[in-house]
Amino acid sequence: MTKSIHRRGFIQGAAVAGALAAAPASAQPKGKPGTETKTPGLTTDKLKQQRPPFRVGFQHVFDPSVGEKEAWYINDHCFIRANDGTWHLFGITHQEPANPDQESFFLHATAKDVKGPWTKQAPVMQADAKFGESVVWAPHVVAHDGKYWMFYCAGGNSHEQFHIHMATSSDLASWTRHPANPMVVDGYDARDPMVLRVGNQWVLYYCATETPQGGHHVVKAVTSPDL
Repeated sequence: MTKSIHRRGFIQGAAVAGALAAAPASAQPKGKPGTETKTPGLTTDKLKQQRPPFRVGFQHVFDPSVGEKEAWYINDHCFIRANDGTWHLFGITHQEPANPDQESFFLHATAKDVKGPWTKQAPVMQADAKFGESVVWAPHVVAHDGKYWMFYCAGGNSHEQFHIHMATSSDLASWTRHPANPMVVDGYDARDPMVLRVGNQWVLYYCATETPQGGHHVVKAVTSPDL
C-alpha cells in the first residue's frame, strides 16, 4: 500500500433491514410483462408497514482525543469480547497530523457495551527493535485455546519486506511476542492481517502491493493447522 487512510475517531455502522412480507401468490393478479399490476386491498400505507425501508446509520462511539491535550486519531482497529463480557478495542493510533512512520504502539480501550462508553487503557505492543519493529500496524485479535492471539504488521526499515508478527495474552493487556516470528514476510507494506478458522485449518489473510510504485494490489493467504 502506498497510502494509508487515517481518522481521529472511528464510527460504528448499524444496518437494520425489516422483514419483507409479500402478498400471497393467490392474491396477486397476473399481468402482462411490462405492465403494472395491483394487489386488491393493498394500499401504499400498508405496503410501507409490511416492507420497512432499509436504513443505514452511523454512530460515533469513541474518540481517542478525549482526555488528551492534543488531537489523536485511530486507524485499522479491531474488537474482541473477553470471557467476562468486556469489549476490547485495539488499533493504530498517533497524534495528529497523521504520521504512519511514527505509529509505534496500539491504542487499547474497553467498554461493557460495544456502543460505549469506552475507557482508554494503557497502550500495548510498543514497537521493539529487537524484533525488527519500527512501527506496528493493523492488529487483529482472536480467542483460541484459552488465550488471545494478536496478529499485526511489524514494519521495519525495508517497506519491501514487511513482517506480520503474532503475540499472545491471557488478559488482553499484557502481550508476549511469539518466538517463531515473523509469521509472514512478503510484499511491499504487507499488512492488515485477518485470521479465521476454516475446517481443520487456520487461514491468515493479508494485503500487499508487489512493487513500491503500487498498481499491483493483492490479497494473499497462508494456512496452518496450528495458530
